[in-house]
Amino acid sequence: MDATLRGLTWQTCLVYLDDVIVFSKGDMGRHVVELAAVMERLANAGLSLKVSKCSFATERLEYLGHELDADGVRPMPSLVHSVQEFPVPTDVTELKRFVHMAGYYRRFVPDFARKAAPMTKLLRKGVVWRWAEPQQHAFECLKEAHTSRPLLVYPDFSRPFKLVTDASKVGLRAALTQDQGQGEQPVAYASKINSPTVAKYSITDLECAAAVWAV
Repeated sequence: MDATLRGLTWQTCLVYLDDVIVFSKGDMGRHVVELAAVMERLANAGLSLKVSKCSFATERLEYLGHELDADGVRPMPSLVHSVQEFPVPTDVTELKRFVHMAGYYRRFVPDFARKAAPMTKLLRKGVVWRWAEPQQHAFECLKEAHTSRPLLVYPDFSRPFKLVTDASKVGLRAALTQDQGQGEQPVAYASKINSPTVAKYSITDLECAAAVWAV
């Protein structure tokens, strides 16, 4: 599919496996022209579309667990609800499910790795299961982080970006933001837990490590 739509991807359409999203920044007339260009490419490649699985001329779309509209990308309401309604884990299997579910939206959550750290420690090999106050707090914190369905704006490559990094003995974190006329807004967040080796770095070295890792 990438080869079929080469030259159009990231300009007027996005492709993931056999899913295609056609987007336009102009009016409906321009959108029709750009949609026709994509469909012509598909037709020339001998590919067909199933109408029942298509949506046309829509301002909001649910795609791969995300809700997309003119403002940006948000977590899909139904999946956020699943995170919020998840019961307190009683064993490693249930905890893995929750961390995986919440982690799907980690780029929406500032400092996700540090917030989840008390729980992810229980997933390490050889660690005895003990759900205590730190784990309960982390569990509730991640649920709360999903409540507002945080918005990430689309990157505008014609404008400068700002990359803000931070570090601690626990982990590294970064925020990619951009001012598109309404002040700095988040494009994506990233974070990770330090390895035992990195955790021994001085604060200065940790800050440098965060910058290198984020870039």
